[in-house]
Amino acid sequence: FFKYLYYKINLDSIIFTLILVIAFSSQYIFGELYFIYLWFLPFNFLKKFKGE
Repeated sequence: FFKYLYYKINLDSIIFTLILVIAFSSQYIFGELYFIYLWFLPFNFLKKFKGE
């Protein structure tokens, strides 16, 4: 159980870091589209975890 928990936290932090990098690198390119994507992403994860 702890291994799974550690893995999930690790994965979440990696994804969060990727999101931050994407945010800074494409801030001026995507603008509002990025924020819509950022808002939509957590709901996607909830659906995936509930589906499993």
